[in-house]
Amino acid sequence: MTVGIGILNRSGVVLASDTFDPVIGIGAMKFVSINKIFPLSKHHPVGVVLDGSVRYMDVIPWETIIEVYWSYIGDKSFDTLEEYAKSFIDFLPNDNRFYSYSAEVSLINIVMNYCVDKVTGKDNLEENNREAIADKVEKEIKFYSKESFINPFDDNFFKLFLEKHRKDLEEYLKSRIDFDIDLKTQENLILMCAYVTTKSNYMSENINLGSIVISGYGDKEIFPSLYRYKIVGTIDGKLIYRLEESYSIGDDEEDTKKIIPFGEEKDLINTYIKGINPELEKNILMEIEKSFNEFLKEIQNKYNKNHVLQQFIEKEKDEINSISKMVMKGLMNHINDLQQMEFISPLLYMVDFIRKEDMISLAEALVNLTSISVKFTPKKKAEVGPIDIAFITKGDGFQWIKTKEFYKYRI
Repeated sequence: MTVGIGILNRSGVVLASDTFDPVIGIGAMKFVSINKIFPLSKHHPVGVVLDGSVRYMDVIPWETIIEVYWSYIGDKSFDTLEEYAKSFIDFLPNDNRFYSYSAEVSLINIVMNYCVDKVTGKDNLEENNREAIADKVEKEIKFYSKESFINPFDDNFFKLFLEKHRKDLEEYLKSRIDFDIDLKTQENLILMCAYVTTKSNYMSENINLGSIVISGYGDKEIFPSLYRYKIVGTIDGKLIYRLEESYSIGDDEEDTKKIIPFGEEKDLINTYIKGINPELEKNILMEIEKSFNEFLKEIQNKYNKNHVLQQFIEKEKDEINSISKMVMKGLMNHINDLQQMEFISPLLYMVDFIRKEDMISLAEALVNLTSISVKFTPKKKAEVGPIDIAFITKGDGFQWIKTKEFYKYRI
């Protein structure tokens, strides 16, 4: 199970997380107790929470990387939390000890698999599809060749990528395609893989190896912030990552308090905050829209039967569709307004004023609630372990509230 929460107000930030992580063993899944909350600096008010995998690129333990970063940063400080986050992000690809060639190859094989799927569609690769496949690959090459490189890639990286990974990709294609393709198509598929890696957001949007949540204060900040980064991994010295969300506490009434759940099991916390399970809400709205569309079709069909010589024209159909979309949008806005008024605003109003002890209790209760729900849900294979909690303030810095004693001592 992975669930965590950050609660921020003008007094500080509470970070709470479960400590169990699944390990796939021989013939069974086991759960082990893992540290997921750490100070990002031994000297300053900044913490980090692991959201998802506890290993960088599924190889190097994040705990080890964070401890190495402590030595790297020493007592150096930054004006803003965003600068702390940038320092850590920049640090990751620049230490060769964190590099794994096999993990890098696994990433580019995922991209190549996507490329093969894209040019073959739903059909299996067959020998008589060679020409169609070759044409599709060439169209993709033509499209991407006109696109710009995305940060942090450039033309030099593109050439290095092809030089370094050509053989790896040739081997993968042999295992992926069960008949011989001509050399030009093979070369174009490798070229397409390099383009998708360097000129699209496919990796940062579709490969999920976990996130890190960084929260606390910069030197010149009097209110806390929180940043969550999705970390994919490093390819040839370039880190592939994406900022997923960020929140800053400020003077404005709307910015004085935040409750931010994260992790694959965050829906139950959102249920408490919003008054309805997000997945259930999504399904209800989809069913309403589906029923509404079927209702309109029935009206059109009955009208057409009764007015044989005067059926709905396209303009009238477009007007009806426009009205249906407007009604659906109004319904969704009304639901959002009700959630805000009845659930979200009252809870956040209290978060702005509650004591440190109550912030901690709220964070622990919400993570516990999720743990209990997962434990007694038959479809989910998970175990419930202890919860780690840290509190960060401007003056006192990173403080453990609940954690394993051996880890607390070592810090």
